Amino acid sequence: MKTPSQRDLSENLWPSRFFPFHPSYLQFFSKNRRLHSVSVMASSSSLVDLSLKRVSIIPLQEEEELAVSYEGPLIDEAEVDTRWSIVGRFLMDTPIDYMVMQNLMVVLWKPGMGMYVKELGGNKYIFQFYHETDIQRVMDMSPWTFKNSPCIFERLKPGDVPREVPLHHLDIWVQLHDIRSGFKTERVVWDAGKYIGGFIKSDENNFNGFWRDYLRVQVRLNIEKPLKHRMKLQQIGGDWFWIKFHYKFVLTFCFICG
Repeated sequence: MKTPSQRDLSENLWPSRFFPFHPSYLQFFSKNRRLHSVSVMASSSSLVDLSLKRVSIIPLQEEEELAVSYEGPLIDEAEVDTRWSIVGRFLMDTPIDYMVMQNLMVVLWKPGMGMYVKELGGNKYIFQFYHETDIQRVMDMSPWTFKNSPCIFERLKPGDVPREVPLHHLDIWVQLHDIRSGFKTERVVWDAGKYIGGFIKSDENNFNGFWRDYLRVQVRLNIEKPLKHRMKLQQIGGDWFWIKFHYKFVLTFCFICG
């Protein structure tokens, strides 16, 4: 049995099971305080489990750099059917309550076959429908708003990566006012649509025989550019006049800075 002085000395010389060691030799004191050496393979980094009966050495391999290339896009939203899906974002700076937004859009869009919403981050969302009629109604009745902020969206095409789809355009209906008699033609509607941004289609009721104060055209706006609010027309040899544009539900858009 050890004397108190021997026990104290041994414990002081053996502070822990794990301690720094030389790359080539690991030295330790045994119970009888005689010096022993255990040969260890030199390694830049090793994990040593040391006890009085055995020494375990687990070398850690140097990390290797690996470069992998893939052909074609990698889509992590594999569960999304791009046939009837749109990716969109809202023109607002404040955080969005995901559940409130999702419930409100379901109420507004009324998808007959249901709808699935996935949050992508960065104020981007995927809205997946299950029938062409549902997604087409959403696109035809654009713009849609949440808390007075328009929803900017694009319909996904096969091969699209939802997070990488640019969202800079808004499809919107525009009223054309102050059109003089003789100028209420499909050609004028088309020219006005191209001038505003990009012509999509004319209202099918524009020329149904009823007198209307204005015509309607659906256009694609670039939200990074200022809105146009009028266009100048003239019949050759006649006077110039202005037609004015009234935009539907553009509540947060600036005519000057876009």
